[in-house]
This record gives sequence, C-alpha cells and structure tokens, in this order.
Amino acid sequence: MKKVGILTFHRSINYGAFMQAYSLSKKIQKRFPDVTVEIIDYTSKIMDDHYVPKINLSTLRNYRGYFPKKKQYKMFKDTLDRLPLSEKRICNDGQTQHVLKAYEDDYDVFVVGSDAVWNWCKRGFPNPYLLNFEKDVKKLSYAASAYGMDESYIKAEEKKYFAASLERFDFIGVRDEYTAALVKSVSSAVSPQYTCDPTVFLDMDDVFAEIGLSKEEFRAKIYKKLNISEDKKIIGMMGVPFELAEKIADRFGGEYVLVNLYNYSRFVKTQLLDIDPFEWAAVFGLFDLTVTSFFHGTLLSLCNGTPVINYDFSDFSKKNEGKICDVMRRLDLSDCHFKSKNDFDLIIKKAEDVLCNRAAYSTKITENMSALADSSDKFFEKIGECLQ
Repeated sequence: MKKVGILTFHRSINYGAFMQAYSLSKKIQKRFPDVTVEIIDYTSKIMDDHYVPKINLSTLRNYRGYFPKKKQYKMFKDTLDRLPLSEKRICNDGQTQHVLKAYEDDYDVFVVGSDAVWNWCKRGFPNPYLLNFEKDVKKLSYAASAYGMDESYIKAEEKKYFAASLERFDFIGVRDEYTAALVKSVSSAVSPQYTCDPTVFLDMDDVFAEIGLSKEEFRAKIYKKLNISEDKKIIGMMGVPFELAEKIADRFGGEYVLVNLYNYSRFVKTQLLDIDPFEWAAVFGLFDLTVTSFFHGTLLSLCNGTPVINYDFSDFSKKNEGKICDVMRRLDLSDCHFKSKNDFDLIIKKAEDVLCNRAAYSTKITENMSALADSSDKFFEKIGECLQ
C-alpha cells in the first residue's frame, strides 16, 4: 500500500496548528482511501520545550492564566493520539539530514505544510521542513508559508539553499502572497501555486464525530460549562486587547455574553480555556460573531458559518500583506479586517452592521469558503500523479 507522510507543526500547543494538521491528513485520506496517510511525528526539541508551561515572572504576574494553560497543555497531549501519527518519533535540534534519512524510505510521497513551515527563525536553518533529501523522493508543499520572516534578514546562503530545495519539489503550494513572492525571488525556476489553509475544507461532521456529541448536545454542554442560559447570544473573543474588549462590553454586553478563548484575559468575565482542539473548532459555531486577531480563529469561525471581525496590528504586517488580510481579501471580506489600533470605533460600527445582517454575511461566507476550497484541486491532482 502506498504511503503519504505529512511534515508540519502538529505538536505545537496551538489549536490552529493542530486542526490544520488534522484537516489536511483527513482530506488526503478521503481523496485517496487506498493510501496510508501519516503525520510524521517529528518536532524540534527547542520548540517542544517552548510549549511546556513554566513558572516565571510573567506567570507570577498573571497567575490566573497559568493553571488553565497547564491544563490546556495536558489536553493537547492527550488529544495527539487522535492524529494519524507515524510510529517513529524524533525530537531533536540541528540534525536535519539525520531526520530526513530516518524517514526517507517510509513514504512514497512527502507533503510539507500547512503553517509557517518555511519561517526558520525559531526552528533553525537548515531544518527538515525544507525536505532537502539526499535521495530523490516525491515531495510537495501544501499551503506552506514563510509568514513572519522578513526577507531583508534572510542571508544569501540561506536563499541559495532554499532555492536548491524548492527546485526539487514536484509541486509548491503556498498559503499567501508574501510566501509566493519570496519563493519566486529566490528561484525563477519554480512556480508556486496558491493553496488555501487546510482548515478551510475541514468537515464539521468529522469534528463532532471526534467530540462524540451531536451539534445540539455539544451546544448544551458548552452552555452548561459557561453557566449561561441557552437563550443567551454569544460574541466570541480571542486575542482582544483591553481597550477594544471594554468598548465591545459597553456596546454589546447587555444583549450578548462575551466569551474569551485560548489565553486568559482579565478584561473578559467569561473564560473558555480548558477545551480540546476539536471542541475549540466547534465552539465558534455557537457564536453570533467572533472578534479576533488569530488566523485560525478566523478560519474556524468561517468554517462554522460564523461572521468574524479581525485585525492585525503586527509590525510585520505594516510592511507586508498579513496572512489574515490575505485570506479576507480572497474571501471578499476585507471590510471586516482592520489594521490600526485607531480603528476600534470602526470595529464597533462594523460589529453592529454584521450582527444586524448576520444571515447575509453567513450566506456570503458559505459561498466564498466553498470557492476558496477549490484552490486545493491542483495539489490533489499532483499528489494523485505522484502516487501512481
């Protein structure tokens, strides 16, 4: 039986990283049911250690956030066995060729991505995510990204190595225009194709099957956990700064319950931090609106048909088109994306508009997400060729 190995950031204690890995592996398996699909269980030791909850000065300042984060870490570890992981696990730093050598005979096709697998700032250079095998193997990237890595800081020898690696790929799928431009700048011999982040085609029926509850049962469980009556409407918030959270509470707090996800926020009364990745993917479907600065918080809202208002105030996005800006443009939802901290009042006005016209926004989201998912077709055609 043919085998496909996916190399990505599945062990990051990050809901979006987990769900993109799950969604891509699930999609490939559905498209090619006679093929074995595995997520290569590799991670760098520096990143493995990075995610372990630690008691430090920051923790002491925000001690109420430490214990939920510790519980969240355990839930991620307990959920990892729900991914189709390879039996062989490697966790080390700086041994690129050793890692690639260990896996090169295990798979007929290698896929790297999704996520910022080509941003090597934290994981070192070179690293296995460039798939620079000594042996000639079939390899593709799916929605790979270099997001967050400023091209002006990339050394000439790194660009040369990157180009040599890319030129041996059978297909290069990237997640954003920034990565496409970077790939083209290092080698004129390659043609990157846009492929949407795999959470775009996440099947929510699969998610509820993993949770083990129907959509209605899940809703009842979460409302009970939050200790709110089931007639209450919810605005979900993720990564929302104090000033904006305060404005949202002043305007909508009487009609909606504000629920904060992922990281503890002392500015939001109702917290929902101790849920596993599958519950997190489904909980956005309970919201009337999501307000977030998170990329996958945006996509999982849209997967559930939930309107989202997002923003990106990062320094990287001041110089480049941000990944959230990129996907919102592709979905014709740029009017719901903001780039300046001076836009808080505009965000409130947009929230009023979205909540008043929620049905129309949800219809637009469903139609445009379906069109965006079609961007994966060329990748699946190529992987089919490679498996023949």
